[in-house]
Amino acid sequence: MHSLPIATPRVLRPVIGSEMLSLIVAFYLVFLTNRTFWSKAAGYLGAPSTALFLLAIGLFSLFSALCVMVSVKYLTKPFFILLIIIAAASARFMDTFGTIIDVDMIRNAAQTAGSEAGHFLTAGFIIHMLLFGAVPSLLIVLVRIRHRPFYQKFKINLVLILCLLAVFISVSTANMRTFAAALRQHRDLAATVNPVAPIVSAVRYAVAARRMHTAS
Repeated sequence: MHSLPIATPRVLRPVIGSEMLSLIVAFYLVFLTNRTFWSKAAGYLGAPSTALFLLAIGLFSLFSALCVMVSVKYLTKPFFILLIIIAAASARFMDTFGTIIDVDMIRNAAQTAGSEAGHFLTAGFIIHMLLFGAVPSLLIVLVRIRHRPFYQKFKINLVLILCLLAVFISVSTANMRTFAAALRQHRDLAATVNPVAPIVSAVRYAVAARRMHTAS
């Protein structure tokens, strides 16, 4: 007699829509990896204040629009995980050492020898990366993302992005003078928006390094 094959139980993975995951990732990036930014913003704008509250709404709306924009099938998880890892590492340096991750800082890091870079791999850094980088990344890996059919997803995402951008523009316009004055007087504020500022600085460094290599 042939024995019947033993059915292996399927692991039930939570299912989440790509739009909802985009909003959750945006919330995580804005409010859990930007301690330095919010500390500076609270000092410059006052806390609590209407301007600070509207800044939170505007920044969350902008990040959400960007996350929804890149929530393309097969690219959503890798892209979100990359953002979270970059944000976690950047937050560690900004929150602990008060470092602004600009082009010069990235250039110095790229020229740092391996033995010198090893001094940054402390127990605190590893624990921070596990809590703020590995854990949320693992949660993204475990969930199953529900993507809509292409044309339906395109229409819904487009409407959602336009609504989020409308909120961002409305909030920015309502407090244009306050935000413009804060950014003009405190240029370090925009330089600590995580992970946007570190990514922009890395791109600028890569472009400059490529130009120097081409010129030589």
